Amino acid sequence: MKPVTNLSFLPAMTLFLWLLCGLSCLSPAQEKNNSIRIRPESGSIGKGSLLTVYFNDAVVTNESIDREGEQCPLVFEPEMTGDFTWKSQTEGQFLVTGHVIPGQRYKV
Repeated sequence: MKPVTNLSFLPAMTLFLWLLCGLSCLSPAQEKNNSIRIRPESGSIGKGSLLTVYFNDAVVTNESIDREGEQCPLVFEPEMTGDFTWKSQTEGQFLVTGHVIPGQRYKV
């Protein structure tokens, strides 16, 4: 893995961490109105699966779009290996490239 030289991911990471901390206090109705959406929301995933994350507001600059090696704003528990690419200022895609534990529940 090469060192990160482009810090354009910082606004997205900050927003993600802020929402992650705040979502634990929200009711189910409030959670539906949060500013981050991940598709698919549930289901089976494996090597080659594509997860798409959407933000209501721009979180990266145009220079980050379609660039390889961008820092992923998603944190998986347990850890999941993959490649992240910004598709727009408000949308990114995570391609699962590593082994996924069968039957394991992953938290994003």
